[in-house]
Amino acid sequence: PDNDGTLYYRTDGVRGLYVSYANQYVPVTGPTVMNWGAKGDGVTDDTAAIQAAFDSFGDTVPLTRPARLAIPSGLYVISNTLTIRKKSFILEGAGWGSRAAVPGATFLWKGPAGIPMLRLQDVTGLHISTLRFIGDSANKSSAAIDFNETNDSVPTESCTVENIYIGPMAGGEVDDAPQFTNGIQTSGTGVNNSDITFRNVFVRKASNHAMHISSTQNVGIRLVDF
Repeated sequence: PDNDGTLYYRTDGVRGLYVSYANQYVPVTGPTVMNWGAKGDGVTDDTAAIQAAFDSFGDTVPLTRPARLAIPSGLYVISNTLTIRKKSFILEGAGWGSRAAVPGATFLWKGPAGIPMLRLQDVTGLHISTLRFIGDSANKSSAAIDFNETNDSVPTESCTVENIYIGPMAGGEVDDAPQFTNGIQTSGTGVNNSDITFRNVFVRKASNHAMHISSTQNVGIRLVDF
């Protein structure tokens, strides 16, 4: 029940932040997008709530990854580009799921054609994992994930994208046509998107490329597993 436990932090390398309740240790894993009002019900527009969660972290020191934001299982309706700018944290979903009816942690595109679903702008040390992106073949997003570099002092570098599924799964889904122009792309006026690591990234039925690298940029990729 609320307010019945006591919050502790231990630096023993085992418990970390936890609640002691009825002689039991209950770990506290950090905030989720639900704390900012996201529903994940496949109906409510969760764009503003998830963007507020991203913005709450503020600008951070590069390479520190000072926080973790969880995406619980659910179907999160996104109607405009979500932007993570100048941030360094861990964004972790609850898995792919198997179909739209069993979504795992899934972003569902309900926005206009031609813009990205998730823009990572001037980020350093950002880690994204275990998420699924479902697009809309009638209003095709330009990319599920867009690494965007501007001409400022903060490079887009030392980021990791892993265990990501983009597009429809084979068999049993209503929209089985190409849903994104590109699965992942780089963009922007800056010339460097550096040291991005990709592990276990699956892109199905992008109409252009699974990964599109802008011809005006230098992109350093450490490991690709598509």
